[in-house]
Amino acid sequence: YARLQIVKFLEQLKPDDRVGLYVLGQRLKILHDFSSDAKSLLAELGKFRGETFTQPTTESTFAQLLDSAKLDKILSDGGEAQRAMDQIAADQNIAVLKLKERAQRTFYTLEAIAQHLAPVPGRKNLLWVSAAFPMVVGTDLRTGTGSPESFEYMAGRAARAIANAGVSIYPVDARGVMVDVLYQAKTTFQDYAMGQVVALSRSRGGRRDGKAKFTSPDPLVHADRDETVSHHDLMEDLAKRTGGRAFYSSNDIAKSIREAIDDSGDNSVLGYYPADYEDNGRYRRIQVKTLRPGISLRHRDGYYASELKPQKDQQQREAMWDLMSGPLTVSAIPMAVQCERLADRLRVTLRLDATALTMREIKGRWEGDFEVVLLYLDAKGQGKGGSEKSVPFELSTADREKALASGFNYQLELPLIDGAKTLAVGVKDSASGRVGTMQIDITKLSN
Repeated sequence: YARLQIVKFLEQLKPDDRVGLYVLGQRLKILHDFSSDAKSLLAELGKFRGETFTQPTTESTFAQLLDSAKLDKILSDGGEAQRAMDQIAADQNIAVLKLKERAQRTFYTLEAIAQHLAPVPGRKNLLWVSAAFPMVVGTDLRTGTGSPESFEYMAGRAARAIANAGVSIYPVDARGVMVDVLYQAKTTFQDYAMGQVVALSRSRGGRRDGKAKFTSPDPLVHADRDETVSHHDLMEDLAKRTGGRAFYSSNDIAKSIREAIDDSGDNSVLGYYPADYEDNGRYRRIQVKTLRPGISLRHRDGYYASELKPQKDQQQREAMWDLMSGPLTVSAIPMAVQCERLADRLRVTLRLDATALTMREIKGRWEGDFEVVLLYLDAKGQGKGGSEKSVPFELSTADREKALASGFNYQLELPLIDGAKTLAVGVKDSASGRVGTMQIDITKLSN
């Protein structure tokens, strides 16, 4: 249905609209880069055959075994109830891991698209048509408390990078109008029975006065939040932090997309220096007011008065590798790359746009730090190894002015690897999280 609504929107594309189509499955795929050619956009969308994903629920085999007799026994026998909780919790742990992976992939991809669009001047609207996922999930059914796990940190980090790139997120709920799970046509007896079991767990945790009532059959839904509302929490959060708007509870998805596109028609760029700035890590809210009545203003909600803390964990590395090996060339850090093939090594010379690097003045010197990642790819785009290096630097005022005018140069070498076809180059500013990427076909280099 959502696909048909996107087709409906594209069929009514205006001459001054510029639209790009990106699809996220297991990996990001560019269907069409930015264009106002509706016929070309529709043709590429028509060729695409998407991947099918289930809703991020427990998909518990236990639910399929529930019948009236078993449900009655669970609700009346404490021992049977505990065994049921243990079995559901095992399924739930697997589901949480899958949901974490999906959340990470989504946030990294939204951030990658934003970094790709960063060099484009002015406001950019990124429409995210999806069912999304809950901001907070329950992770321990057996205690009855649904011990919460939140994706708020991941969402906040992504929103920060997205807002810094001048991109606003406009989430559009692809599910359209939703009703309470109890009244959905797809709700089976097994769903109802699972809702009773989940409610029993939560009543044991001190809720519902010890009574088991029907609740969501999905044990991941935290604190009896309706699954629809819990997904909207994330949409609202990303929209608010980046200055966008969330659209949900409407079947006219094409109209929502049109409104989001039109939102970029009237915009202004405002900047200011805070008089009492302190690098204390606190979140500083931004308020913009107008004296004209009837005007609605949308802007980023605020910013953190500190730099991003560099992270070196495996998930961050894999996100960088995915970005470098993916279809997008990211230009938040513009750069030129020169490769020279030696006997058994590759010499790589980088010239970075120094205006994209964060530098802080400390006692008359300008300090900064960036990370260089080099990744060999084979003919199928699979990684074959490479190198990763953190590059702290310190410049005099004169050297800083020279770097800002003509670029920051850096050179390194790495061994050649058999079977490598492409060298993917990535540079990440440690303070801001800005990234630049490029791919070079090394098979065309001469010795």
